Amino acid sequence: MNGLDFRHPEAAWALPMLVLLLICWRAFRRPLFATIGISALLTGREHRASRLRRAPAVLAAAAVVAIVIAVMDPLRPFAEERVESRGVDIALVLDLSMSMQEAMSTDTRDEADRPTRLEVTKKALTDFIARRRDDRIGLLVFSDNAYVLSPLTLDHAALQRHVATIDGRTLYGEGMTAIGEGVALASTLLARQAPTDHPRERIILVLTDGENTAGREPIGAMLTAFDGGNQIYLVGVDLAEDVKRKPEVLRLVRTVESHGGRYFTADSAGELAEAARGVDALERGVLVSTRYVYDIPAFEPFAAAAVVLVVAALLLRTVPYFVDLT
Repeated sequence: MNGLDFRHPEAAWALPMLVLLLICWRAFRRPLFATIGISALLTGREHRASRLRRAPAVLAAAAVVAIVIAVMDPLRPFAEERVESRGVDIALVLDLSMSMQEAMSTDTRDEADRPTRLEVTKKALTDFIARRRDDRIGLLVFSDNAYVLSPLTLDHAALQRHVATIDGRTLYGEGMTAIGEGVALASTLLARQAPTDHPRERIILVLTDGENTAGREPIGAMLTAFDGGNQIYLVGVDLAEDVKRKPEVLRLVRTVESHGGRYFTADSAGELAEAARGVDALERGVLVSTRYVYDIPAFEPFAAAAVVLVVAALLLRTVPYFVDLT
């Protein structure tokens, strides 16, 4: 009975009580018997009764044991562990200004063969989304204004299709760089879709190739986003050297880093992919493990065995060979 518990172990007393009743019944029972004067006929081994004649009694005894065990209500303890992966909410904010259509300046190939900054960034985003299976991810783009292409979703296949459709005509007629508008809209999206049952980390990942040239002031938008519980990561995609040294850009980077965020310089496709992997490594959801222990009823096998044994004993009793007259 290893591995079994019993809900009613007191029922085990029924077994010795039944054995005692059987002994008393055998002791006071006076069965019919026949006598013979020539005992020598019964002394030979070949004339002894077969031990198989007691098979019905043995089966009945085993059935009684099985019935008692079933009445004791055996239980099999079972432990189950549920591991829940709780991801984070990520808003991808992609710059679609005119300069994102230009070829990567650090690529050594001929200009006609160089990928554009947008093409390289889309590839990095595609790989990033593929690695974040447990996260809700939204996609926003900005130029003169900011727009939501996809709200937060776990349907990453659909999100990948949104990324694939982005091109230079997505925001046709616009061409400026409104970083502040993109951050503000991302912060609003994350707040509106925040779950009410349990908090999730909220991340804003901004990918841009230039300084802010339109819309609201980006530092104020970032400070508001930080105060709202968001974390911000900023990736500079192939920024020109003079842009990197501009005071507005330096203040923007300091604001991000002073509030726990990170700034990544990505002057090539390899560095952009590395920056995406860096963000991927920094922000991970948590695993919540819950262990459940419960008992599974296990009386059915014993009850079924008792039925089979009783039926077998009754069937054998119908065969004269197994009728015990002693």
